[in-house]
Amino acid sequence: EVISADLSSYEDCKRIVKDVDIVLNLAAWIRGAKEQQKSKIDLVRNNVVPSINILDAAVREGVEYFGFVGSSTMYPDSHLPMKEEELFNGEPFKEYAGVGWMKRYCETLCDFFSNQIHDPMQCVIIRPSNAFGPNDKYDFEKCHVTPANIRKVADNLNPIPLWGDGTEVRDVIHVDDMVSGFICVAENVDEYDIYNVSYGKG
Repeated sequence: EVISADLSSYEDCKRIVKDVDIVLNLAAWIRGAKEQQKSKIDLVRNNVVPSINILDAAVREGVEYFGFVGSSTMYPDSHLPMKEEELFNGEPFKEYAGVGWMKRYCETLCDFFSNQIHDPMQCVIIRPSNAFGPNDKYDFEKCHVTPANIRKVADNLNPIPLWGDGTEVRDVIHVDDMVSGFICVAENVDEYDIYNVSYGKG
């Protein structure tokens, strides 16, 4: 069943979670790295308001299980694989600070709703690496790293422009694998917890 809703509307959020047991919140207002530099404030407002609305509506309507998608942009700048508990070992990478802090804030709210209220709602966090797959965006203004590089090859760019100095390594994950990870966590975790979901290597 497909239900149209505007998650910036609290009333819409209450309507769509009524009589629902499980909510997996994968909704996001996203932009690629280039566009993030132009839309830093929009990225915060257009993501934090719907996230708070759906989380608040879910707990008030008695949803039993809430899954939230974090982001690798939350982690400090590091060349090492980051473990879940290392999130606050530094500031988010400066180019993604707005969206990184927004996601950190939303995760903190999930912890609050899951652990510190009288009628707790089970919350679990998934932090995926760079997802790609069908229906991806190939617009250079909005796309992420994998579709951007596919587009550069498809457009016969020569040489292929890269951001950084060429030594950067990214972990990428197909959307089907990301969803499988989310379902696995939803089926097997019954307490507040956080999981990186990724390919596992650069």
